[in-house]
Amino acid sequence: MATSVKPDGSRRPQRRPSNKSTGARRTPRVPAGGAAGPEGRNGALVADAPPATEQDVAAQHVQGDILTLPPESEPTAVPVGQRLDVRLARSVGAPWLTREVGIYGGLLLLSLVMRLVLLADKPLHHDESLHATYSWYLYRGRGYTYDPMMHGPFQFHLTALVFFLFGVSEFTARLLPALFGTAIVALPWFLRKELGRAGALFLAIMLSLSPSFLYFSRFERNDIYIAFFTLAMVALFFRFLDRPRHIHVILLGAVWALSFTAKENTFITAFVFGLFVLGVLARELAMRPASGSRPLIDAVRSVGIEPFLFALATFGIIFAVLFTTVFTHPQGLLDGLTKSIQYWLSQQPVARGSQPWYFYSVIMPAYEPLAILFGLAAGGLAAVRRTYWAVFLVWFAVGSLAVYSWAGEKMPWLVLHTLLPFLLLSAWMLNWVWERRRALGARIALGVAALLSIYMVHSATLLSYVNYANPVELLVYVQSSTDVLDAMDQINTVARRSGQGYMMPIVVDSHDSWPFVWYLRDYKAVSYPASVTGPQTAPVVVVSSDTNAQVQPLMSDYQGTTYKLRIWWVQQPLNQADMMKWFRWAMWREAWNPLGSYDFNLYIKRDLAAGP
Repeated sequence: MATSVKPDGSRRPQRRPSNKSTGARRTPRVPAGGAAGPEGRNGALVADAPPATEQDVAAQHVQGDILTLPPESEPTAVPVGQRLDVRLARSVGAPWLTREVGIYGGLLLLSLVMRLVLLADKPLHHDESLHATYSWYLYRGRGYTYDPMMHGPFQFHLTALVFFLFGVSEFTARLLPALFGTAIVALPWFLRKELGRAGALFLAIMLSLSPSFLYFSRFERNDIYIAFFTLAMVALFFRFLDRPRHIHVILLGAVWALSFTAKENTFITAFVFGLFVLGVLARELAMRPASGSRPLIDAVRSVGIEPFLFALATFGIIFAVLFTTVFTHPQGLLDGLTKSIQYWLSQQPVARGSQPWYFYSVIMPAYEPLAILFGLAAGGLAAVRRTYWAVFLVWFAVGSLAVYSWAGEKMPWLVLHTLLPFLLLSAWMLNWVWERRRALGARIALGVAALLSIYMVHSATLLSYVNYANPVELLVYVQSSTDVLDAMDQINTVARRSGQGYMMPIVVDSHDSWPFVWYLRDYKAVSYPASVTGPQTAPVVVVSSDTNAQVQPLMSDYQGTTYKLRIWWVQQPLNQADMMKWFRWAMWREAWNPLGSYDFNLYIKRDLAAGP
């Protein structure tokens, strides 16, 4: 029996139409919550349904993964005694605006602010300057040709669009990763059934405050896009198992295409994810149809072949449009199908970064102990549950860490792909703990989580707002020095003094070209010779430290200054066994090795070196 509200505020029963009269097939509703109770259709753990609350009533229009608005109706009286947020939501005609929605909205706003504040202060890293410059070329009409060395076309096309909409600057060059780093905080909403509502919220908080995710959301590289697409794939796949719909399959096709056009490590994602799906299929095919639930096979049969054809078409269109630069470079389609995997495989023996196999196993606990500690603890919970969701989480974490640890190239930005599965595991575990928060052990565990959260905020603050260009941070890798910005201030001042402005001739040794190609993009008379060795006449000359000894005697008419171009932590000893040194690093970022640098020399004509 449902109830309706009389004009005087009392309730009267209202008969629901029976299943027989409507011809509808009754479907039992699965309660939310992923850490206790019976299995759902997709094998996710679900909690026993608690008594309905006013919040639940207000949130009934938020179902599954689709937000539906209630039908228009006459305003109804707000019953006395309802919680304030529910009463407010109903009074403004937005019953979907629950406290949970408000919390996610607040987290998104906080995440956006954290990713945008001081976004342009850090000098562009070598790789960032490449990505920004070639995006600028595309924006200026010079076209784009896929080069696997700089990864997929997704970033270049979207950054060029950002330049078109908001102008060209260091801020807008990093705006796209900042927006994706914000948007990923919303994705746990679609995993509330698997993680539990508390677990999904824990995941959103960790994605918002994670030092690694925050830093690389403020860094113009492709990895934050891949992390977003990967989590979206997970959410879509388990929503498909739960309530199969055509749109889930089509969106999966689109997300896979965007991921492949973003970066080649999507092949690793496909390998790990594909093995899990194949394992599920093998298990279900080995079962007799009448012997039990077969979620994946049943889901595929329920939607039929049509959405998979649409998904394939969607994948092909996105892939072709981006790799051919909107069909202006047809060869890009073949290059995207062949060069991407060829280049990635060819780089494995090169082993760029020269890091040990345990690189990520040290980096992650150094910055993300909350995710690692509770992620490892979740392994025990998964051993007991043994549902599709539990098995997937463990396999996702173990498989990703194993493949990235095996791969020859190990870089700090790749930590996002080994960390994401542990964030999922830890959120699932924290949900289990939260449901038992009245127990002493659970309270202790939540206390530990709170302390580790404080450290997470501490590390995130140091990494993104204090040491963003200081390689005492393990995630800051061969970073452009802030000296580059000081040098650019001098060059811009000299251009003004000379009266030539952007037409002033500048010579930059090609060894030092990046990131100067980006910072000097508006100057019309910049040359980048292979080496600066002879006498010079340009008002500004940038000389590599490798050839400065030969050039310096020829620069009597110039005033020279030595600057650091790139800086790094020399031979980061990740196998450091002195725990006190690790503690001092964790608290105050005290490096236990000297910092190294690659320098350049800025020469300015003496008659222009001083003045207003």
